[in-house]
Amino acid sequence: MNHNIPLIDLSHINDIVIKNLDFKGFLQKNSFIMGEEVDKFEKNMKNYLQEPYFLSVSSGTDALYLILNSLNAKKGDEVITTALTFIATSEAIVKNGLNPVFCDIDDNFLMNVELVERCITDTTVAILNVDLFGIPNNLKKLKEISDKYDLVLINDSAQSFGAKIDGELTTKYADFSAFSFFPTKNIGGFGDGGGVSLKNSENFKKIESLRVHGKNFSDYNLIGGNYRLDSFQAFVLNYKISFFEGVWSFKRSLTDKYLKFFQTIDKNIISTPDISEKIDDLSLSLFSIRVKNGKREQFQKYLNNLGIESRVYYEKPLYSYSIFDKFHKNLENSEKICSEIVSIPFFYGITESQISYLFQSITKFVNEQ
Repeated sequence: MNHNIPLIDLSHINDIVIKNLDFKGFLQKNSFIMGEEVDKFEKNMKNYLQEPYFLSVSSGTDALYLILNSLNAKKGDEVITTALTFIATSEAIVKNGLNPVFCDIDDNFLMNVELVERCITDTTVAILNVDLFGIPNNLKKLKEISDKYDLVLINDSAQSFGAKIDGELTTKYADFSAFSFFPTKNIGGFGDGGGVSLKNSENFKKIESLRVHGKNFSDYNLIGGNYRLDSFQAFVLNYKISFFEGVWSFKRSLTDKYLKFFQTIDKNIISTPDISEKIDDLSLSLFSIRVKNGKREQFQKYLNNLGIESRVYYEKPLYSYSIFDKFHKNLENSEKICSEIVSIPFFYGITESQISYLFQSITKFVNEQ
């Protein structure tokens, strides 16, 4: 039997939104840029995150760019970050005239906090962590390091909205957190969107100005851009916030189910991050595994023939792309994991029959090795 299981299926959650939102009423208000819905969204986010400041912006990429721009760092200053993530993280660093310093990762796909201090130089201004796939890194330790060396701690939370550390949201530990509300994220709109949470009023004022072309009351005193969140996206996101805890609860239960299944699988063939003890703090956007011994391509073809979609996030370390040639490194664990990592179907609304079929298929693949 072929179940045709996509990597991510948004139809279930989109049906809930479509059935419960008054789109006609929104359109009749004729308010499409900033306005009531954006103000409401920013208030909702500020309350949820328990942070003094929150600003909505046009995307998660722009959130990172604006955070780094607000630091007033000098050209050539360094930002320590991970080599295993989407290009936006390092792209934002380079667009601000700064240099990414790539730190190797641990077996949980995260920047290895034990290696961070080795990357610090006299020109380091910030640490940019990524909670990849929704797994929170050791931000307590990263905060200790950033305080010790007087650095700014930025958390790329694009894939980890709702993630916690010891029951508290990760925003508590970072000076800045960047969020993405891309449709596939844990709280996603019907298009692009992003946000910034922060603790400093001066940085808040600068980002607030930068997102509307550098406007400051009746003056333009900065070169900014159009980094606003559309009112329509805020309208959708305001509703999605109202039932996010239900989405998070579903995915938490799903994560637990997946981890317990993979405990039955030969770890010499397929392994998962060691995150079972963090289950109450996880907010996974993707479920990624490592297929070892050069069998990833074979594994993906096997699943594809059964109608199961999989995808590689991310196929090589960022420093391997030509745009980052001058920042190239050879990081052993980053290289190894990039050759093994693959994401499998994991989404709100996945059915028990789909999960059962997925698990049966993976078990069969492993048994045939």
